[in-house]
Amino acid sequence: MVYRKRRLPGPEKLRKIYLEDLLTGREIAKKYKVNQSYVYAELRRLKIPSKEACNIPVVCSLCKKKFIVQRHRVKAIKKRTRSFNHYCSQKCYQTSRKSSYSIKKRTTSSSRTIVSHHLPFRLTSKMIVHHVNNNSHDLDIGNLWVFKSQASHAIYHHRIRINKNLPEDDKLKLPEPLWKGTDATSS
Repeated sequence: MVYRKRRLPGPEKLRKIYLEDLLTGREIAKKYKVNQSYVYAELRRLKIPSKEACNIPVVCSLCKKKFIVQRHRVKAIKKRTRSFNHYCSQKCYQTSRKSSYSIKKRTTSSSRTIVSHHLPFRLTSKMIVHHVNNNSHDLDIGNLWVFKSQASHAIYHHRIRINKNLPEDDKLKLPEPLWKGTDATSS
């Protein structure tokens, strides 16, 4: 019986492949045509942390500050974006953006502002402004309706979609909006 000598790269190369290139034990085993258990045995022998949750030192892409990130997070970011730009804080991330990006706070859209001037009652945060022609840029008051909640708004859209395929006498009843923009234009 002839034994082939198992071949894995040297300790520095194996450390780089596992911790920097973020290949898994299975991927390393496939690449070097060895058993996966042998790869993990070598990692243990070389005292390279082989758990998914091991920490990797990273440098901030903007301020060059060093910090620690878990290996699985680095892998997920690299998989999603094919590169690794990581930031030490929200401030560094915002600064790195080309546009004047900031943490979004709830702002009132122009359609809500227009409707609130015409409503006979106060527009609450739960109420939804609906555009009749589905064009959010059309701010004509006759094109705007107000539903009491997101649920009734969703039911309205759902039943519209179902009613397209039903005969006239089987159509579902649509929920009524609290206010229609045509009410404001007629008075």
